[in-house]
Amino acid sequence: MEREQDVDEQLRKQADLVHVWTGGAGDTFQFRFVNASSRPVTRVVVEVDLVLVDEDAHQQLLHETLGLVMLPPTGDRPARWKLDNLTRYHPDDEDLPTGWTLARAEVTALAFRDADGRVWRRTLPDGALQQLD
Repeated sequence: MEREQDVDEQLRKQADLVHVWTGGAGDTFQFRFVNASSRPVTRVVVEVDLVLVDEDAHQQLLHETLGLVMLPPTGDRPARWKLDNLTRYHPDDEDLPTGWTLARAEVTALAFRDADGRVWRRTLPDGALQQLD
């Protein structure tokens, strides 16, 4: 039993060091990723809820899936990515609806493939980490 626990901890070692959070607003909105491990992660996918507002302060919620091909090691310094610079994996690759602006975005999950090929998903805001394969 103890040996299985040691193996699980080793498998999680890199995944535990990968995080994402958001900051800014409007067209300065950014995602900040930290891969504090010494190895890259690939196929990074971020699930995010985008809260849009119009000129009458009505709100609209869009759920998007955005992604990066690779996240190199960043140490303790986050890599910043503007919302416009992310590759969209979402099948409805559309711009924001006309007349709406981005008020805020909330990351709901982060998925990625570690350097050994395992796929992980971290839900937010609780930070729970689950191995998917």
